[in-house]
Amino acid sequence: MQFKEDFLRYYLIGGTQNINFNEQNFLTKLELALKNGITAFQFREKEDSQLSYQQKVELGLKIKNLTNEYNVPLFVDDDVDLAININADGVHFGQSDDSLSKRNLAHKHQLMIGLSINNLDELANSDLTGIDYLGCGPIYNTQSKKDPKKSIGINGLNEIIDNTNLPIVSIGGINLDSISDLHQAGINNYSFISLIFSSSNIQQTMENLRRITNA
Repeated sequence: MQFKEDFLRYYLIGGTQNINFNEQNFLTKLELALKNGITAFQFREKEDSQLSYQQKVELGLKIKNLTNEYNVPLFVDDDVDLAININADGVHFGQSDDSLSKRNLAHKHQLMIGLSINNLDELANSDLTGIDYLGCGPIYNTQSKKDPKKSIGINGLNEIIDNTNLPIVSIGGINLDSISDLHQAGINNYSFISLIFSSSNIQQTMENLRRITNA
């Protein structure tokens, strides 16, 4: 699959740790999100995940079946081998996980590649060769990571946008209120976790998201 910036519009991230380790509930919510308009999904089975590697593969294959059904690209967080084993479309690296060997392996298997950037120093010191997009943040404080970096706000995000030509998706603490602020500031690509996985009505949440962003 060839990268398109449109993939970044409504970019959902998550794993079973975001849904009380209930795999079936996780898959149900993911399918509802796919059905109602997310444009990409990143399988991020980290933090307190209770799955073995083989269980991650088995779950990843189920996820891939769903993303194929809705023609939505599947990215895997920080694990090129897992991405290859489940025939994912891309991989997303954090600053501490990016390496030449991993990136070369991703290129060999024609995976799209995203890279996390928190500030201008990281942007300046990162090799962006072959990178398709940047995930920038956290924009706001987030509870989705045990040890999140300092939030950069909209001003910090705009500094990064002004210093790269790569497509950017905002990340970190993004909910319907903050998406409204981002949209008013001219930011059009949003990634989120709890917005969907904590939603009691995903269809309504996605309708509200599209209304706020005039989609």
